[in-house]
Amino acid sequence: DVRYRRPSHHQPYLFKSCQRIVRVAVLGLWVAFSTTPSEFSRGSFTNFTQIYGASRIALAVDYVVVLIYDLVCWRSRTTSHPLTATGSSALLAPPNALVSIASLVASGLLWILSRFVRHNGITAPLLVMWIVGVAIEAAVQIANEVRRRLSPLGQSVLPERLVLFGLIILGE
Repeated sequence: DVRYRRPSHHQPYLFKSCQRIVRVAVLGLWVAFSTTPSEFSRGSFTNFTQIYGASRIALAVDYVVVLIYDLVCWRSRTTSHPLTATGSSALLAPPNALVSIASLVASGLLWILSRFVRHNGITAPLLVMWIVGVAIEAAVQIANEVRRRLSPLGQSVLPERLVLFGLIILGE
């Protein structure tokens, strides 16, 4: 989920604010997930599907914020320094981002709409909607990885988070 996240240390206030709002929304959704374990015993999954679908759409919004920021950065680099803007691999490629965003929205909508399918327990139409939602999202991410269309993980915030996680583990 943090593949396209940008470190916000030296970013403009508007970008930092947008990312913080999205992070609060995602945190709220993950807290909402704590209310769903009872659904597994009842077999209804109504809240779970809505929360999971909303988390996919929140992630798509996060990708949109990063895409807009990267396009603004790219545009300012091309207007001020045309030679430096051509080979920046840290920027998010718009076609890949749009496909990723579309897959997240499609997956989220399938999960949310599955709540409105008439059912008693888990039925085949529900399973098909859930599997197709996850498959769309996974296929797009796998295709981006195979084609090497994503920036390397070393340029993301993941290494920093793993180092901090390691320090926490060692500290405990």
